[in-house]
Amino acid sequence: MRVALDGADTLPKLLARNAAATPAGVALRQKIHGLWKETDWAGYEEAVREMALGLLDLGLQAGDVVAVVGDNRAYWLQGEIAIHAAGGLSLGLYRDSLEDEIAWILEHTGATLVIAEDEEQVDKILPLVGRLPRLRFVVYADPRGMHKHDSPHRVPLERLRELGRHRHRRAPREYAARVAARPGDE
Repeated sequence: MRVALDGADTLPKLLARNAAATPAGVALRQKIHGLWKETDWAGYEEAVREMALGLLDLGLQAGDVVAVVGDNRAYWLQGEIAIHAAGGLSLGLYRDSLEDEIAWILEHTGATLVIAEDEEQVDKILPLVGRLPRLRFVVYADPRGMHKHDSPHRVPLERLRELGRHRHRRAPREYAARVAARPGDE
């Protein structure tokens, strides 16, 4: 059975379509501290837009590889769609990968950024920034334990989203134009 996509041939386009059609509809449920939290389609698209524009502000170029490492969480899903919307290529890494394994993968893919879940992942990846010439930033979702890291290469997810909000205020049509311009066969 074929499903009519009506031009929504990428995940960012499908997200935009759902956010426009049912902005208050439930897009995602996740358990936080034992309670289910819902995110509606409008909020989901807002998070993705902020992340995508934030990645562009950090220097993401079309075709750049961005790795995502951690558990199956909302930031991961939003991050992957944001990477695609910004013109990058996403690369999922297992959270239990060892530092040497991650280094090999990031080096051979030429990854420029990593979106990591927490301190455990940042501890493995941050030392690689100096060793891998293309790797510039490690964005992290969970700030607990990050006080021990003092590096200009680490960026809290909230800061990434803040960069995206500022960029959206400066260029309110940029995100939608980028999403519309990306063909599904790419």
